[in-house]
Amino acid sequence: MAAPIPDDVKKVVTLFLLMTQRAASFQTHSIFVGIKDSADPQRTFVYLATARHVISTKPFGPLYPHVYVRLAKRSGGTEIVKIPLVPGGPQPTVFLHPDPSVDLAVIPALPSQDVFDFRVIPDDFDNHKAAI
Repeated sequence: MAAPIPDDVKKVVTLFLLMTQRAASFQTHSIFVGIKDSADPQRTFVYLATARHVISTKPFGPLYPHVYVRLAKRSGGTEIVKIPLVPGGPQPTVFLHPDPSVDLAVIPALPSQDVFDFRVIPDDFDNHKAAI
């Protein structure tokens, strides 16, 4: 029998919710990933990482204008948070891998750690034993 998934591991994962005029459905999971700033190792950039096709209207087609994520609250329950998807321009909110065969999208996202109960996988995760 498999062991239960540790709570700290569950806190790294969130769900994407896509809403259309007809329905709303949870599509997939995404994970919080932290990348250290090479200029300032005390600073970390946090992203939600997911597959590109999850935020596209069709495989490798145009992106949805926004997605929603469900986050656990420290006070209990959950909250649905809207995230606009802007892939270009002066203030992009989503970054896609330049190779179209790579199904990856990252969204800069750092929810309030006072409000939401989540963890971040550090970029040097392999150097940490159960550091999440």
